[in-house]
This record gives sequence, structure tokens and C-alpha cells, in this order.
Amino acid sequence: MFQKQLLAITIVGGLVLAACATIDPARQVLVACQGYASTLTVLAARRAAGKLSDTQVELVNILRPGLNKICLDGNFTDPTVAYDLVQDGMFRLIQLEVSSQ
Repeated sequence: MFQKQLLAITIVGGLVLAACATIDPARQVLVACQGYASTLTVLAARRAAGKLSDTQVELVNILRPGLNKICLDGNFTDPTVAYDLVQDGMFRLIQLEVSSQ
């Protein structure tokens, strides 16, 4: 089960990266933010089920404000930098998602 979920996450991440390689930077941010939102939804469910440690919850809470400024508020000037920040944060959250299974 774990391997199938990891494979699915890897495939989705690869598709996001492939899609982002062919579109303009502003749309790259949008696609990355959609991945962030999906990952955050899964982590919220895991937290509600008691599957996240306090340390994992703390990391999510550290990452969320910066990612929310970009993804929810659209507060960025350079889309390439914003994309890189969202991708980095999203992959950290995906690592938490995988480790909480």
C-alpha cells in the first residue's frame, strides 16, 4: 500500500514538473499551488486522525504562512522565485505525507 501511494505521489510530482516546464512562470505558480493545496488537504486529514507528530505539525505551521502568501494572496513579484519556493515547500510537505502513513 505504501509503495503504491509513494508511486502515485511521485507520478503526480513528475507530471507537475513536466507541465511546468512547458508553461509560463505565472501558470507554473498556479499549478504548484494546486499541488500544495492537495497536499495540505491530505495532511489536515492525517492530523485529524492523529497520524502527525507534534514536530510534523510544527513544520507544516512553519511552511504555511509563506506558501499562503504566494498561493492564496498572490503576493509575489517574481513568478520564477515564487514557483521555486512553492515547489520546495510542497515537496517538504509531501515528505511529511509519506512519512505519516
